[in-house]
Amino acid sequence: MCYNNETMFDQPLDKILCKNKICSMRSSSSFLKKHDVKVNGTRISDTSFPVDVETDEISVDGTLLNKVKHVYLMMNKGLGTVCSRSSDSHKVIYDFFPSELAKDLHSCGRLDADSTGLIFLTNNGTFSHFFESPETHLDKTYLVELKNDVLDSEKDSYIKAFQKGIFLPPFKKGSGFTTKPAVLSFESARGCKVVITEGKFRQIRRMFAALGNEVVSLKRIAIGPVVLDAALGENEWRELNEDEKKKLNP
Repeated sequence: MCYNNETMFDQPLDKILCKNKICSMRSSSSFLKKHDVKVNGTRISDTSFPVDVETDEISVDGTLLNKVKHVYLMMNKGLGTVCSRSSDSHKVIYDFFPSELAKDLHSCGRLDADSTGLIFLTNNGTFSHFFESPETHLDKTYLVELKNDVLDSEKDSYIKAFQKGIFLPPFKKGSGFTTKPAVLSFESARGCKVVITEGKFRQIRRMFAALGNEVVSLKRIAIGPVVLDAALGENEWRELNEDEKKKLNP
């Protein structure tokens, strides 16, 4: 069941009960029928009822559950840093956070080691699932520097190919596919901006490779309406402000 007031910051009630070790996900339906579980004073029997654990008051048989502080961060991922928990050859993004904060964080999507720019991190699985779901069609904006000049006479063919979608052959374990329409605009002979709504493995690099060019640098500067803070240096981060959170979930 979907609820009109459900947001990307909410979590289903069964997951919250499970996290608090009150019942298992499998037994949550019967548990709610047998016990007095209330959200903001109203008894709830639906396992999927959306709850904001930061603001909603949840009680089980009269006992209040502790509220949880969720964090929503933006980071300017640096070159050579990977979005993994550990690496033998690279710095990992979690190295740049206090250990107590880092242990509960996960990234919302990934950027390759040779790509830089905006990533979101959180300790809220519902929030990150929103960005990883194929049903989410948020624009992702990148600045790209190419190895070879694109002549003015060639730019239109590049732009049209991105608009139409480009077939990318199988890569490693992934199957071949045709990309969804993307927006390409040139700022110079080698510099351009790309907006895509998907994010398959090394997709933008493979798209330009299919057109006979090579990406030298790739930086993500926006996810949906949220733009990377220009004041953030390489591998620096800050919390999303209230305005940015509202833009992501109007």
